[in-house]
Amino acid sequence: MNTDVLVIGAGPVGLHTAKCLAECGYEVRLLEKKPEAAKQVCCTGIISTECASKYGFDGKYIQNYFSEASVYSPVGQKLLLKRDTPQAIMLDRASFQAKLLQQAINCGVRTSFGFQANSIEYIENGLRITTKEGQSFTAKAVVLAAGYNTALSRATGLGEINNFAYGLQAEVDTSIPSNLSLFTGKAISQGYFG
Repeated sequence: MNTDVLVIGAGPVGLHTAKCLAECGYEVRLLEKKPEAAKQVCCTGIISTECASKYGFDGKYIQNYFSEASVYSPVGQKLLLKRDTPQAIMLDRASFQAKLLQQAINCGVRTSFGFQANSIEYIENGLRITTKEGQSFTAKAVVLAAGYNTALSRATGLGEINNFAYGLQAEVDTSIPSNLSLFTGKAISQGYFG
C-alpha cells in the first residue's frame, strides 16, 4: 500500500480531514488536481461565527464581520436581517487555505498536486486510484473531498449525486464589503441565491 488513507481534494474539508487523520497516527496522502494549493480558490470565504469559533480562525485571516444582511426577493423587495452580534465573517480564503495546508504537512501529510483522480477500484485490502495523468495510488481507505464528482462517487458504490448546486465565481478589485446582500429568484439562480 502507498498509504493508509488517500484524501482526494485539497480544499478546507480535505485539508482539515487529512490533518486530523495524521494526528490520529494514520499515514495520509493528499491528492489534488490543481498544481498549487492556494491558487484558484473555489468558493467564497464567508462562514458562520459558529464555524469560526469551532475551528479557531486567527484574526489575521478575518477580513470582515457581518451582523446584518439584505435579502432581495425575486420582485426586488428588500428584507433587512439584523442582529446585535456578528453572525458571519469573511476570511482571506487563500491565506487560510495555505495555513491549513501547512498544518497538514506539519502533521506528516504527504501531498501530490497536479494529479486528478480519474478512477477508483477495489483491490485486495484496499483501493487503487488512477489519475488522469496515468499515476496510480493505493490506500486502505479513501476520503472523497473533491466536491461534486459523480464518476468517483459511482466508482466507490456511493451512487449518483442527484442534488447539487452550481456555483459561479468572479474575482474583482473592490473594497471589502460592509454588508451582505442576498438575491433570490430565477433571474439570479433558479432555486438558489446570489
